[in-house]
Amino acid sequence: MRPLQESTGTRVYLAGLAPTRAVETSDGPLLLRHGIGDNDMCRLTPDDYGYAIEVNEDLARLVRERRYR
Repeated sequence: MRPLQESTGTRVYLAGLAPTRAVETSDGPLLLRHGIGDNDMCRLTPDDYGYAIEVNEDLARLVRERRYR
């Protein structure tokens, strides 16, 4: 199987996308992004709980901002 080869146009399009997007909803702002806060390499999985949540600095920073519920 050959690796996926994206075109230059596709790379330019993807590079132009905003890293985050805030959307206003009837329940308040919703943050859309890959990752947590400004860190697109950080993630939460269904198996994350307890200590994994407590030590996640990116998540803690996002919660402290109190902008998103």
